[in-house]
Amino acid sequence: EERNQEGQPAGSAYNHMLEKYSAVVKEVAMETGVPFADQFHPYLEVVDAARKTNPGFRTMPDGVHPYPSGHLLMAWAILKGLGADSMVSTATVEAGRQSTRALRASITEHAEQNGVIAFTREDTALPWPLPQGMNGADVVLPHAPIVNDLSRYLLTVTGLKDGRYDVVIDGAKCATVSSADLAAGWNLTTADTPMTQQAQALMAKVIEKNNVFFNRWRQVQVPAIVAGKADDPDTKSKLDLLDQQIVALEAEIEQLRKPKPHRFEIRPA
Repeated sequence: EERNQEGQPAGSAYNHMLEKYSAVVKEVAMETGVPFADQFHPYLEVVDAARKTNPGFRTMPDGVHPYPSGHLLMAWAILKGLGADSMVSTATVEAGRQSTRALRASITEHAEQNGVIAFTREDTALPWPLPQGMNGADVVLPHAPIVNDLSRYLLTVTGLKDGRYDVVIDGAKCATVSSADLAAGWNLTTADTPMTQQAQALMAKVIEKNNVFFNRWRQVQVPAIVAGKADDPDTKSKLDLLDQQIVALEAEIEQLRKPKPHRFEIRPA
């Protein structure tokens, strides 16, 4: 995940192979007319740029298995390479006027009183859940336009007097934002809001389901096939039980992925 003085991938010979492999895959994709997303070079470019100011910058512990920050870079490169839409939703309110606009969202119950702007917003999608904690999103967000490229979840408030404003959602203050940033369109993806909390809960449930599926395959199915016991009643019973868990988790995921309406207030800080 770095380059040497000659400008070639440094580290193990595996990095050299990855660059060649990426080129061949791109060539095959062009010949066969299928989409291609280069995750190798964007990843490498971010690491190169970050290490100019932070030599200890790392997105993986061993050069093979990425931290959550590394997986985030990979997902960004792949989705951007495949042309993923950057817009989640946007809501615009004009202070002093009963004027609102929204894309992939709805605004209702708009009111203004004593300098406080209030409205209810309901989106059609959730913001992208960013990995939290050590070796999470904070490691790579300063070095790659991940949020702008893949999670434009905007709140725009125009016509405000110059100053700073508290953004209150469902009665809890989530952030304090300048009038200039609100006028330009403030991205809520990185703020601690009920929407980002729901997105994090959704991602956690997806990971839980994926782990059950992994255990089904790795701990039950593969050993049974190797031992010639794929059709044994005990194997089928274990697989059936895990399948039931997966179905139950999928039902929870289906509910968690649905956005909910939230009450917004924009208050002078």
